[in-house]
Amino acid sequence: MRALKWPGRAGLIIGTAAVLATGLATSSFAANGTFTYTTGSGAEFELNNPVDNSCFTLNGGGATGATNETDGTASLYSDENCQSFVLNIPPGQNAIFGRPPKSVAFNVPG
Repeated sequence: MRALKWPGRAGLIIGTAAVLATGLATSSFAANGTFTYTTGSGAEFELNNPVDNSCFTLNGGGATGATNETDGTASLYSDENCQSFVLNIPPGQNAIFGRPPKSVAFNVPG
């Protein structure tokens, strides 16, 4: 078998790296849609297509209300690190909070 010349080897290495990088980049899942929340001051924020199983800190001191228009369940937490679970908001549902949750994570079934 003949050895590959340098340009052939370089192309093979670059092609393999591109396939691996693309494969790894597309292996992350996201909740499709928008999660909207309002803070105590009335400011509104959106998370668009949030990455599954990632913790998002809610701006403005936390949410007083939220609407989950994603295809994943939104799990809300009383701390900023998604450690102290408060409640789940299923897809297509909304909630109003007495004590503002400070972070959210998403779980997409599949």
